[in-house]
Parts: sequence; C-alpha cells; structure tokens
Amino acid sequence: MLRDRVADRWAERPAASALDGTFDPSETIPSADHRESTALDGRSLRNRSCAAGESAASHDLAGERHRDERDTTSYWQRMTETIMEQSILVGVTDSAVSRRVVDWVSARALERGCRIELVSVVGGAVGVVGEGPIVEAAMKSAGILLEREVEFLRSRGVVAETRIVRGDPVGELIDSSMVFDLLAIGSDYRGSAVGPRRGPHGVRIAAGAHCPVVVVPDMDMSGRRGIVVGVDRSPIARRALAFAFAEAERSGDPLTVLHTWQPVPLPRTMRGYPHGYLSGVQTLAEETVDLALAEISPEHPGVRITRVVEQGPPAQRLNELASHARLAVVGSHGRGALARFLLGSTSQQVLDELSTVTAVVR
Repeated sequence: MLRDRVADRWAERPAASALDGTFDPSETIPSADHRESTALDGRSLRNRSCAAGESAASHDLAGERHRDERDTTSYWQRMTETIMEQSILVGVTDSAVSRRVVDWVSARALERGCRIELVSVVGGAVGVVGEGPIVEAAMKSAGILLEREVEFLRSRGVVAETRIVRGDPVGELIDSSMVFDLLAIGSDYRGSAVGPRRGPHGVRIAAGAHCPVVVVPDMDMSGRRGIVVGVDRSPIARRALAFAFAEAERSGDPLTVLHTWQPVPLPRTMRGYPHGYLSGVQTLAEETVDLALAEISPEHPGVRITRVVEQGPPAQRLNELASHARLAVVGSHGRGALARFLLGSTSQQVLDELSTVTAVVR
C-alpha cells in the first residue's frame, strides 16, 4: 500500500547533514505510527512536533535544539523534500509515446542521478463473470511491457524499479505522486496538422497530482533548445517560474518569460479605448514580469532571460514560443476535491495542443 511505501522510504534515507537537504542522524525520526497516519491522510509532513518517546533525549544529543512553530514546520518540510528527492514516477502504457516518455526520463536520470519507478495501471475491471482471464492476460502484458522498458533503461546505464497495479489509472497515478518529486506521462498529441488531441485523463492527472507533472508529446524533440514559462501575478505562477529557473540553470538553456494581457472587451456603445488605456495595461503587464523576476532571478545569475510581454491569448502565444523549445512550464490552479481536476483555462489549452515537453507545476 502507499502508506507502507512512505514508511519504507523513511528507512531507506541515508544519514547526512541537514544543510545539504538530508538529515543528521541525531535528529528525531518519526515513529511508525506517526508515519502511517501521515501517509494515510496524504498531507505533507508539516506542522508536526518530533516523535514522542525519545524526542527529548535525541534533542539533547543534538545540542538541545529548541524549535518554535516556524522551525518545526521548516523541519518537516525538509524531511518531505528528502523523501521525494531525485525521484520520478513514470506512467507506462502500451503506446508509441510511452517510449518517448521513458527516453526523456532516462536522459534526466543520467544527468541528475534520479531514482525512477515505472508503473503500469491495469484498469477497467468491474468484477463480472469471465473477467478473470482478461485481467490476468492484461497483467502479464503489463509485466512484459515494463521489463522491456527496464531493459531499455539498463542499456543506457539507468536503474529503475517497476510496479503493476489494478485500478483507475488517474486515481492511482495521483495517489502515487504523493511520494515522488516528478510524475512523467505521455500525450498522443503530435501537432496541429496531425492530431489527435489528448483525452481528459492526462488533464485530470496533471491537475490532481501532488507533484509537478511532465507531459511528453509524441514528437521528435532532438535539436531543441530553450525553456518557456508563462507567468502572471499568482503564487502558482511564481512556483512555475522558480521551477523554470532551476531547469534553465541545470541545463544551460536560455529562459523566455512570457506574460500576455487582454483588454476589457469594448462595449458596443464605445467607438474605441480611451487614450493611454492600452499603453497603461502594457506597462502594468511589464511591471508584473519585472516583479516576478526580481524575486527569483538574483538566485540564478547565470540564466539568460528574454522577456516577452504583449497583448494576446496566453496559451496560443506560449505554444508558439515553445514550438522550438526543449521545455514549457505552466502553473496549475487546481485545488480542493473538485477544483483540483480543473487546471485552469490557459494550462488546459496548452496541454490540448502541446508544442513541446510541458511541465505543469502546482
């Protein structure tokens, strides 16, 4: 079960310094009961005190460190980040684009030393008479598929774990994403001249996942360079921008920061916009980009930045700029039990007509 996987991940963590994102062995490790309850409700390990029992003694050994509410929250956030550090969950299907996903992940793993898990979800079972042999054959086919992909990764020097589960593919991938740093899935979209557009499952996965989701289209990405990110004034856009900066810094790609704006629709009773209105909106849009960059760009001085601020539809313009880019980054506004399956119109339109590998950041 997922909660057991979270508990196992605790036991696998090597002891190291908290300064580099891992933890000193003298710091308290939560009890099994605490780990289980945390995994069950799916919440991040935050706002928790240290485990009971040996907590006071371990704190004495670590120099009698006392944490206030903020320090405790930071401590659990660091632990959560360590659990998910360098781990990628890959949704594997029996489709042509699935190999492109695995290929993309293998390149990332070689570059960054990521831990990879390939998962195949066998869905559709409802428990009717005669279904057993079909499900058994599907499980066997999934096993053969995963073994083939593992051999492909091994030929590239990448080690991967595999897992086959039964259930709803959307729900299984969303639940599993709780303990991963990145989720990679494929899209059967091959361009506006070819189609078809991706179905609703990929959008629901991208909107509901607990970690960033990378959607790989069925296109040849060789020779592409550059990263494009769309921004606005929302906190989610800032997280998307931070993700894009980190990617650009690691890869050396130039970063294009896009912000588009649309004027208030002109009423029929008016013949035109007041003098200075459109230029004022443009100035405000430029300030939006400047403010966003002022928060993050100083941390990444080596990244080459191009600002694009203009009037127009955001999804269309982002896909146009990303048509020769290696990666596009957008934010997801999904939240709550129902709204988490709604990406937001811009992000959904970007995924509907992908022009490159696209990361959806929550």
